[in-house]
Amino acid sequence: MFYLKSFLNIFKSHFVLMMFSSFMFMSFATIIHFNSEITDFFSLDKKTSRSPYFNALISGSPDMEYVQRKMKQLPGVERVQIKKQLDAKKELNKIIPAFDVGDAVTSLSYRPIKIFLDSNVTKSSRKLIREYLTRLMGQESVTFSAIKYPTKVNLKKYPYFKVFSDWSGTYFAGLAFTMWLVLTILLAPYFHQQGYIIEKFQRTRAVALKMYMSFILTLSSVVVISLNLLNVKFNIIVYGVLFAGIFLSIMTFKFSKKSSRRII
Repeated sequence: MFYLKSFLNIFKSHFVLMMFSSFMFMSFATIIHFNSEITDFFSLDKKTSRSPYFNALISGSPDMEYVQRKMKQLPGVERVQIKKQLDAKKELNKIIPAFDVGDAVTSLSYRPIKIFLDSNVTKSSRKLIREYLTRLMGQESVTFSAIKYPTKVNLKKYPYFKVFSDWSGTYFAGLAFTMWLVLTILLAPYFHQQGYIIEKFQRTRAVALKMYMSFILTLSSVVVISLNLLNVKFNIIVYGVLFAGIFLSIMTFKFSKKSSRRII
């Protein structure tokens, strides 16, 4: 109980440092788990390999699952995305609110479909794919958009960002870990100060280290439980990196005991 009271004194008197340290630790633990997702998000290779696509509006009430299945069977089609049905009257009223839409238009409905093509598909193949959808649905039932191409990034112009994008998850984890260690060094003297007082009165040892380890284990439990509630599973490598980080922070905390002599 006395340990808890001493820890709460540190937390209240250095609230900003303690909260920032907690945030950096939880950020480090979360980043190392989602390392591959973060790297994929920043990856230039992913952004330069996006597929060309075109949109189509199909009038009436076709069997969209059938259309999707038939289109996916075509060579050169990467994937087919079906969107929510559009109401013609509602869409026109958004554009021209005061316009009196007739009954003929009111009865019309459209199903948007987005077709992604292989990046190396030829011009003639693109034309055949569009013609096939026209024959499948009827010429008057399909309206096409122009084929849209992804913006290509010249990787040679951004060599340093290319390196960053390939290792972005590791860089962010390293940054969070470094800031956590710096905060550990800043907080360590205050833990050792409280530990020194308790050791003098209760004749126990390593009080400061026990308080710090309890603090880190509590934060670790919060992270693990939170991710488990989100159905996110930790693998062995993530646990290994996390425990290695905790071990280094404990060593840093013990080394920082020397700096506490200026306060005690």
